[in-house]
Amino acid sequence: MAATITIEQIKEFIPTDLPDSVLTGYITFVAQADTCLDSNSVPGETQTVLKLNAIAHLIAQSSGASGEVTSERSRTGAAVTYKETQGGTGTASTSYGRVMQQLDMFGCLTSLFKQSRFINSIGRGC
Repeated sequence: MAATITIEQIKEFIPTDLPDSVLTGYITFVAQADTCLDSNSVPGETQTVLKLNAIAHLIAQSSGASGEVTSERSRTGAAVTYKETQGGTGTASTSYGRVMQQLDMFGCLTSLFKQSRFINSIGRGC
């Protein structure tokens, strides 16, 4: 039976200020992988970890930051320092996405994320 993710689990896994309605949407998004996960007999605990990493990846992407947080400061002097990712784009652009890729043996969750495709044309002008 597919693992069910709660908003409380998400907030425990990754701090976020996103509204619960957005988190609910992310939960619904990752639940699309349930049939695949169940049909491949992925253990419930692994499903939970996969889904939490997928949601954390979405949260990290929605922050607009291009990199991973290396340091944070609060208490009136709010500052965040980012390190450029070495993983690339798409699900490889965050540590959460990379963990998801490594654990997703059957591609159940990674297949939900559209990969960016670019078409380049090189030619001569007239």
